[in-house]
Amino acid sequence: RPSRRATRGASEMAARRSVVRDVMFGVVVAAAAMSVALAARAASPVPRLAAAAAAAAPSQAPSMASTVAAAGAPSAPVWPDSFKSSFDVSVMEAYIIDKPSWLYYSWPMQAQRIDFGGCSANETPGPCTVIFTNTTGYLIQDDKCCITAPVGVVEPTWPSNLALKTTATGIVGPTSTLATQWWRGETPVHNYMVDPATQSPQVLLVEDIWEEWRFTSWQEGPQDAAKFVLPPACKAAVKC
Repeated sequence: RPSRRATRGASEMAARRSVVRDVMFGVVVAAAAMSVALAARAASPVPRLAAAAAAAAPSQAPSMASTVAAAGAPSAPVWPDSFKSSFDVSVMEAYIIDKPSWLYYSWPMQAQRIDFGGCSANETPGPCTVIFTNTTGYLIQDDKCCITAPVGVVEPTWPSNLALKTTATGIVGPTSTLATQWWRGETPVHNYMVDPATQSPQVLLVEDIWEEWRFTSWQEGPQDAAKFVLPPACKAAVKC
């Protein structure tokens, strides 16, 4: 007989799967996937992009707002070259639900850090950190470190690999709506939803493990290099 906690967890998971289905079919692209905190604007990272190239020389990336097309088909979103962002992460199969998390990104320093409130990298409910250098991704958890991927920092232009699916308006509250531009593609499939006017990110959904990021804030600007320093345990790290 399942416990109340297990029953509640299963109920929450079923509800979240229902939301994902709505997003996938474009019925209500933004419904229930975005919190009121999006009014503060969101930022723009990625959890597990399959094609994360790190060898390219750093270059100045345009701001997200500057890439909005004046007319005709919209341009693909572009990340700022340096920013930090808060988001809530959920991984359905691991019962990680709405865990507050942070992403720090610096293309000039070729560095990226993700502090997960629930660890999407190994699907455990405890927090963890993933740090990318220009060649390698490291998973840090419980004072241990291992190499999670032989790839470096994702390029600011990564959304150009996605195709525009639709622009729609979702219901956020009894009297308010939120416009959403939905981009989709890559392997595994990424669903990236942004504000059509500013191209600020709203939701990132990766389909292989149904990992969802709901962005709650973003701040563009140079990042502290200390955020990207690897702990001593990573010096002898082996593959996870």
